Amino acid sequence: MAYTPAEGPRVERSLLALRSRALSALGDDWPGLHALWHRFFKVPARIEQRADEFALTEGTLGLHYRGTDKNQALHDTNPVSYDDMLSAADEAFKAHPHLKTLFIATDEAGFVSAARQRFPEREVRNLGAVSFHKSGVQDQDRADRALLDCVLLSRCALVLKCSSALSGFAKVLRPALPIYRVAACKYFYDVPYFPDAFIPRWEATSTAGQQRAARLFEGDWLDDARVPSRFRQSFLAQPRYLGWQRWARRLHYLLTHR
Repeated sequence: MAYTPAEGPRVERSLLALRSRALSALGDDWPGLHALWHRFFKVPARIEQRADEFALTEGTLGLHYRGTDKNQALHDTNPVSYDDMLSAADEAFKAHPHLKTLFIATDEAGFVSAARQRFPEREVRNLGAVSFHKSGVQDQDRADRALLDCVLLSRCALVLKCSSALSGFAKVLRPALPIYRVAACKYFYDVPYFPDAFIPRWEATSTAGQQRAARLFEGDWLDDARVPSRFRQSFLAQPRYLGWQRWARRLHYLLTHR
């Protein structure tokens, strides 16, 4: 935490009770979100030190490839193949000559090997294999690794990403980060999926790239007529539900938790 909790008596609050009163949706005011996050949290010094020691060079293209379960989550996004992501990376290298090296954050070791085969002339860096995050094993090393990947992505010159809040938060850590998603973020709940929904889409210019984008962005929330107009505007935070919806949720909680 970025603050020291006040001393004295404490009162436990039910998270369900808090959710019944007021919920806020977060948007795309990245400087505001950065300031909000840093009011309460900070990256531990041990993570910043490891990121410094990794020493990303200038002109690093960052890729976040979420495979495993994420490529099966059709309610959330569309499957992104190795070739899909590496083709987008190739487009980025060609469009931005200042990009020289590649940093990959991924839960699939095979993707790193595929990237080295695709770009034999470029330095490809990675933190190494990591255990599956839904294995049920709780350990600080894995949590540290996730945060370190996020911090390193935030230090890249440009980032391309699959659907994942981990890499989305790199934009919160560094609002000026040029970061793009290569696949749809679908409207599968009552608000756009933060922060991914507000990461801009990668715009391919080639015919093959545009065909790939048409497939990967199918069902994207930006094209979904169900999304309320208030979520399409730039904002830091706003009530997640309308007034009558908030009262209905509160009444339901009171009636079921008397």
